Amino acid sequence: MKKIILYFCMSFILSCSGYTPMLSTNNLDFYINNIENLNNDKITNQITKKLKNFRVSDSNKKIYNLIIKSEKNTIVASKDSKGDPLMYKMIIDVSVNVIYNQEKINKITLKEKFNFRNSPNNFDLNEYKRNIENDLINKISDELILKLQIL
Repeated sequence: MKKIILYFCMSFILSCSGYTPMLSTNNLDFYINNIENLNNDKITNQITKKLKNFRVSDSNKKIYNLIIKSEKNTIVASKDSKGDPLMYKMIIDVSVNVIYNQEKINKITLKEKFNFRNSPNNFDLNEYKRNIENDLINKISDELILKLQIL
């Protein structure tokens, strides 16, 4: 009985070896020729770095040029009775104009929000804001890649 269970477990483990990443550059039908940053800020620079892997030239793929504009707002979502902020809301808006064959074919707008509590320690709060911003930028970059793949 133990041999049967062992055989079943080994066959199951060996059959699960076909993992391939969903956003690999091999299975996409486009590549990015040029990326223009209108703001030249941290958000657009991080998106550009993330899209750098998709700049591999191939004559059989669509050639896209991107114009990226981004905006980040951190607003006070709620206050306590003294007027001190309790909750913040970080909103990142990214607008991407996609150009194919010298013509603007699509405008992609992506928006991500996140609510978070205030912290009495400013260093911890700033570090937390930086981590939230990086996570939102990564999420926007992944969504942008998926939307470019659909075009």
